[in-house]
Amino acid sequence: MGNCLEESRKRIIDFDEKTDKCNINFWVNCKKNPIWTQEENHGTLFPSSIVCACREIASYFEKINNDFTKKLNILEVGSGNGYNTRIINVMLNQVIKTTIIATDLFSYEPSYFNIHSNILSHDAVKKYGNDCNVLMLISPPCHDFMDYYAIKTFEEINDKEKFIIYIGELGASDGAEGMYNYMMNHDLWKLEHRSLVIKFPDVYGGNTIKEAFIFKSNEINS
Repeated sequence: MGNCLEESRKRIIDFDEKTDKCNINFWVNCKKNPIWTQEENHGTLFPSSIVCACREIASYFEKINNDFTKKLNILEVGSGNGYNTRIINVMLNQVIKTTIIATDLFSYEPSYFNIHSNILSHDAVKKYGNDCNVLMLISPPCHDFMDYYAIKTFEEINDKEKFIIYIGELGASDGAEGMYNYMMNHDLWKLEHRSLVIKFPDVYGGNTIKEAFIFKSNEINS
């Protein structure tokens, strides 16, 4: 069963049908799961993985260095306790002026960043998305389509040049099944950067591969 990642990413999901065009409230019975509760001085991923991802992200935006990316206004959904967010905020600001609005459905203690809690991912996008040019997700859960709802909403409310930063095992252990194909084959999104963050053996005899993805809106469709 060592091809779990590959098989997961091959799957094509009709999200309109699966979510009834984003009308199914998958989160109704969603409760804070103990496995999501990050330890003190720790986020969803190891700090070293976030630092690795940050270096790649900072390098990408530093190379672009146009009027649009002289300041990054990032909306993060699913921020958890904000430990990862704090690292990213510090590292990106060393290269480019960055502001992060961090949101989550739950609140966590201790918290390491100013988190707007008790807000669903797509509601966060509706509230803050028009003022942001980047939507960021780090290892979103794989059971409630929160990444799809947020990305779909971001597509519809903001017609400016925009980016998605997605850190994790896109469409496999992180995020909704089918999201890998959705992002890689979408008319709007173009993969601009992809880099390995961490790789380790999984329980199926294969590997868990966390990556940093940067998608940019296709100018033709923006």
